[in-house]
Amino acid sequence: MKGALGEINFLADSPHRSAILARLHEGPCTRAGLGAATGASSATLSRVLRAFERREWIARTDQRYELTPLGAFVAVGFETLLQWMETEQQLQGLWKRMPTGLLAFDPQWVADATITLSRRDDPLAPMDRAAEIERGAARSRVLTYALPEPCLSAHRHGITTGTHRVEAVITRDVVRTVAGTAHAPWFGDALSTDRLEVFVSASDVPHVIGINDDAVYFGVTDERGRRSH
Repeated sequence: MKGALGEINFLADSPHRSAILARLHEGPCTRAGLGAATGASSATLSRVLRAFERREWIARTDQRYELTPLGAFVAVGFETLLQWMETEQQLQGLWKRMPTGLLAFDPQWVADATITLSRRDDPLAPMDRAAEIERGAARSRVLTYALPEPCLSAHRHGITTGTHRVEAVITRDVVRTVAGTAHAPWFGDALSTDRLEVFVSASDVPHVIGINDDAVYFGVTDERGRRSH
């Protein structure tokens, strides 16, 4: 295989090649350091380093190897490709539940995202992750059809301590749910402050979307009602 695909295959076909390239992208390194960082044998290191030198991706100074500008360009591009394909692997099975009809959704938006799935041993994992993000935010803007206990507790803590402001669009079902919890009296009091602003939607809210400072999350539900964020 020749050309660009051949070069991609050259790196992808050997975990040692990609690992050595990634380690050199972090900075210059000795041959011994490369072996320790990647687990490559002496013979493998010799083959890979010779191949990199032929491509002018690396240069040797004294006992250290470092990437050339061309090698750094390749390293960045290959790492980006790996990240995209890792994201694609995570999105398989979730993509059909993404809000692609609601938004002009671009997979690059979630290229560096963390995807948290509901699991049998931890069904609340997505809600706990959302609560963790909200707990660390100074400002949360939320569109939601559900306000589970972890998220409600995170908002309550932040509003009570004065470190958090929430603007939320919720459904009537959320209002009824909160009214039936121990949070109801506090929720009513918080509405009279400048820390909580709530709008009740007259129509269904199809997705859960949260903007927390510079972090964004959204939730999707599968056919069995299991959530992912």
